[in-house]
Amino acid sequence: MKTRLLFSLSMLGVLQAGAADPPPDSTGLPSRYSVRLAQLGVDIGTQDELVHTVFANDLAVSVRTARQLPYPDGAIIIMEFARPVLDADGKPRLEEGRPVKGDVQRIDIMRRVANPGAFYGDDAAGHWEFSEFAPDGKVLIAPQHARSCAACHRKAQDTDFVFRARRLPE
Repeated sequence: MKTRLLFSLSMLGVLQAGAADPPPDSTGLPSRYSVRLAQLGVDIGTQDELVHTVFANDLAVSVRTARQLPYPDGAIIIMEFARPVLDADGKPRLEEGRPVKGDVQRIDIMRRVANPGAFYGDDAAGHWEFSEFAPDGKVLIAPQHARSCAACHRKAQDTDFVFRARRLPE
């Protein structure tokens, strides 16, 4: 049986629902995102030195080439930020060449919607809405207050406002 995903109606909308899914929490943070969504990559951020782990739903993962852009409506990309586990020398510990993540600090979510709200004004990044959560699911930045997220993502206009570690093949 294919895994199905259920998200909060208040924040992310229902993409797919399944009888075995636990109910979403009230904040809109997708429950068990780290095991229910595809993990696309793990790396140490160059500016914040945190471990960045990217997760995406099936709609976002379906975009494999530049010709497939823009991402389909309903695509969700999650960036999890965690402190690195350090080795005895104070360097990030690696397993299989990837940094080992410790405590999660925050979770950022971008969701592509057909009709984005007008709350980003001139800073809108295409059809994307942004939000940020604490590890416990508490909303840190609600979509209507994420104008700075949208403004930053405008720098990635050529890739449908999504920053990528690797360029999409044509």
